Amino acid sequence: RPGRMPCVRNSSAVSAAINAAGTPSAQGVVTPAYTSTTAGIYPIATVTYVVVLQTQTNQAKATLLKDFLLYAVGSGQNSANSLFYAPLPAGLVSFDKTAIQSIS
Repeated sequence: RPGRMPCVRNSSAVSAAINAAGTPSAQGVVTPAYTSTTAGIYPIATVTYVVVLQTQTNQAKATLLKDFLLYAVGSGQNSANSLFYAPLPAGLVSFDKTAIQSIS
């Protein structure tokens, strides 16, 4: 209908909005392209963050946490579409992996 936002038919439109945001800030913040009028971009997208202590008190748990987070931003991204999530853009995955590796 005229004047209504189109329905998102797949996660690629959401991924396009996150990709259009560019490289994450030094703090890992991504601001999606909310005002984009580019075809194929769904501008109402957001990024979900995980907050963890960089220095863990239990090394076994720290290793398990790192392994899980690396899976989530790595091969776990292969399941994103089937779980109704948009896969993370490469720039954010790279930032995340560096941050995850700093957990000790």
